[in-house]
Amino acid sequence: MLDALIVGGDSLVGAALFRRLHGAGEDVVATTRRASPVSFPRMFSLDLRYPRPLPAARVTYLLAGVTNFRAIEENLYEAAQINVVGNLVVADSQFHKGGRVVFLSSSSAEHVPLYWHGKLKLMTEQCLRTALGDNVAIVRCGPIMMPGRDCYPDRDYQPIGLSALVDYLSAFMVNDWLSGLHKVWNGPHVFCGRERLAA
Repeated sequence: MLDALIVGGDSLVGAALFRRLHGAGEDVVATTRRASPVSFPRMFSLDLRYPRPLPAARVTYLLAGVTNFRAIEENLYEAAQINVVGNLVVADSQFHKGGRVVFLSSSSAEHVPLYWHGKLKLMTEQCLRTALGDNVAIVRCGPIMMPGRDCYPDRDYQPIGLSALVDYLSAFMVNDWLSGLHKVWNGPHVFCGRERLAA
């Protein structure tokens, strides 16, 4: 069994997490939607519209999905297929192979989501916790800060730095397992408000 599988390994967060885990000596592989993966030698193609069996991993990170609000609104069916159904199929398969799942959600899922991006994230959260119980950790964060991107605090979350988020995600590999909803935000330090998920 692998230590970690990153679905969406060439995304902003996925690529940084891959480098961190690989550099720490973890046995990690990653997926990409690209037909010919070239980012890392341990990356292979996976399109969540057509999920397929993946190698078993102790921890599977679900970091892939359609994130552009306009693209989601314009093609809601395909976005739901990728963001909800595809992620659920992968998570269920990994769970039945003895693994646990970390799902990167968004502050847009907080309260009553206003846009389909948040609605799809919230649907995925609810389905994952129903199907996997204590074997899923859901990490909600605000906008990810990076050069050239305007970030703003929203109603509940401050923007978070990429390095701080990767620190938080990589800790699932070494710390005791903490299931539930993890609300992560920046301050002078990274803070987490953790809620236990009701089955």
